[in-house]
Parts: sequence; structure tokens; C-alpha cells
Amino acid sequence: MLIALYTKQKLYSLSAAIIEVLKNGGILFIDEFDTNLHPELTEYIISLFNSINNNKNAQLIAITHNPLLMDSKYIRRDQIWIVDKDNYGSSDLYRITDFNVMKSYMLGQFGSVPDIDNDEVLL
Repeated sequence: MLIALYTKQKLYSLSAAIIEVLKNGGILFIDEFDTNLHPELTEYIISLFNSINNNKNAQLIAITHNPLLMDSKYIRRDQIWIVDKDNYGSSDLYRITDFNVMKSYMLGQFGSVPDIDNDEVLL
């Protein structure tokens, strides 16, 4: 029940911005895009931006840690980029088309994978 409430709140909070950018054009940036959204909702929102009805050429730039979205039928490989931030705060940007997506991502070849020391205790 609590998850459904968060899903509704997230969807409502994004709705106005999504409608505005689709209606008038522009770029919509969403951090942690898929957090608290059902996978079908995330795919639907992405499909709105890839639709032929997107006649204002609105763009969605969404940040996610979910590799399943990289395999979505709504996202082309040329639309996916990975950012790896190093220990010094510098970031590298990679085109996903240059790599075998899932294997490389999950092996940490882009970085983008948390450095978890097994001896550390999470609080």
C-alpha cells in the first residue's frame, strides 16, 4: 500500500513537467527516473518521447541505475549513455553502442558500479 502511494506521488509530481515539455518542446531532466514507478509506467513515459506524436521534439534525459531499462523495447541503443564518476569527482561519458551493454555494465567495465568492501558495515 505504501509503495502504491509513492508511485502515485512520483507520477503526479512528474506529470505536469512531462505534459509541459511534450506540449511546448524542450528537454526534461529526471534524476532517479524509475524510482517508485512501475516498470510499465517508465516504459510508457519513455514511449511518449519516442512517439511520432512528439511533434515538438521534446527530449527526455533520465538518470537511472536500472540496467533493465537499457534493454527496453522503447529505448534505442544509441539513446543510452553511461557516466562514470571517479574518486576525484571527474566524470567520463561512454556511448553504450561502443560496448556489449549488459555484460560490460554488470562487470563494471564502465565504472558505474558501487565499490563495496565486504569488510564494511552498512548502518
